[in-house]
Amino acid sequence: MKRSASGGSMDGSGRLRLDWEERYRTMGKGLTSVLPKGFPVRVNEYLDCFHGNLASRLTTTIPSGGRVLDLGCGWGRLMKRVSLERPDLSVFGIDFSALSCFYAGRSGLMAAQSDVRSLPFRDGTFDCVLAVTVLMYLHDDLDDALSELARVLTPGGGALLIDPSREYERVARILRRRKTVSTSGSGYTLRELSNALSNGGWEITASGSTFGLGLMLPLLMVFRKCEPAVSALLKIASVLDSGPGRFVRSGFHRWVICRRALV
Repeated sequence: MKRSASGGSMDGSGRLRLDWEERYRTMGKGLTSVLPKGFPVRVNEYLDCFHGNLASRLTTTIPSGGRVLDLGCGWGRLMKRVSLERPDLSVFGIDFSALSCFYAGRSGLMAAQSDVRSLPFRDGTFDCVLAVTVLMYLHDDLDDALSELARVLTPGGGALLIDPSREYERVARILRRRKTVSTSGSGYTLRELSNALSNGGWEITASGSTFGLGLMLPLLMVFRKCEPAVSALLKIASVLDSGPGRFVRSGFHRWVICRRALV
């Protein structure tokens, strides 16, 4: 989503950064600037709510006075929710886009431009890290990014990771023919992500996906202008997505809550 924090040449992440800066300039603060452009508004609202609920699930476990880091914070949609729900926590965000950090700052949020592979924080600074559609841009640097997340977390600290599932890419390609515009990047297979976390000393404590939304998405695109149909389809998606993570492999967005190994 908005969410690569990596630097690099204009052939790679430098071009991606410029693309995101242009996206923020043209779309400003809004869900379409950080979620797939071309999706029905209700679908992006669903994704936003789903992401926020998962963030809340993790941040509710943090004691008063704790610190939260939102990687790839964009204009601060998740930071704002966490700050409202837990005003007793310190919430900080980083993003590779200076403009997104500017928007976050105008909303009274603390955000700075930085590189997720080299975070400007001391070891053990944060009790919780949110990385929502961030790792999808860091395939070549996934191990380094996970190592940095572990470094800035307190021992036993938790992280929420949300990215598209590569298993869903065939459906995504079909949807792109309908003139949707994704936020670029690509997700991981369940095996790729699980192996990277295991090798990095992470313990997965919960996982799931938006399997229901992924299942309903083709129909949502077809009936996007029929509000009763959209409401009914999203209700079905919500039921499927609120259950235990039985369909973690095949959802549109896959989520993992993991904890840094105790040392």
